[in-house]
Amino acid sequence: MTSCGGTTCCGRGPARSRVECGLTCLRDARCVLYSVSPGTGGAAGTCRTHSKRLPPAARREVVSGARTFSPVTTDNWNNKVCVSDHDCTDYMTACFSGKCLCDGGFFYDVNLNGCVSTCTRGLGDSYTAYPDIHLNQTSAWISDANGSVSSCTPLCNANPGCTGFNFGSGWPRCYFKYGTPQDYPVIRFSGTVKTFYQRTCA
Repeated sequence: MTSCGGTTCCGRGPARSRVECGLTCLRDARCVLYSVSPGTGGAAGTCRTHSKRLPPAARREVVSGARTFSPVTTDNWNNKVCVSDHDCTDYMTACFSGKCLCDGGFFYDVNLNGCVSTCTRGLGDSYTAYPDIHLNQTSAWISDANGSVSSCTPLCNANPGCTGFNFGSGWPRCYFKYGTPQDYPVIRFSGTVKTFYQRTCA
């Protein structure tokens, strides 16, 4: 491995699999996260080891893992009970109100059982609920009448640009959004006043 020269990157080198890169991470005491960029034309991919979680500006859609690496990749991490981000070890996951979910700006892809920055098949009709979070973006539009989560979802699904909506007991209308927590800042509430419902991949 050679030095990356970055503030979060410990090293960089070739790797032909996630397992190979994961073992490299385990051998480096500084490594807490690794990422693999696939190679082309049969060439080896690039393994990068990182000393801390990647900042939003540096994130890429690559196969990655954490230091608690296991060759088993079909784990049931989604909605797993957690206390902190350290309990959520899969690629780009974080602890939200006691559950492991995709980190802000990433979408859950049920076909991959993982988090991606772009849904290659488009957005689906299912949603991930992020409790106590308000996406601080001017709403694309607001429903005319008081409703429920079940009345908000078909309205969002019918609009290709809608990525999700805010709804809560203290805000009984649908506040539709065209972005994600990576695009706009979020406001965290200490109660169940408002929840951000983000669409998952198709």
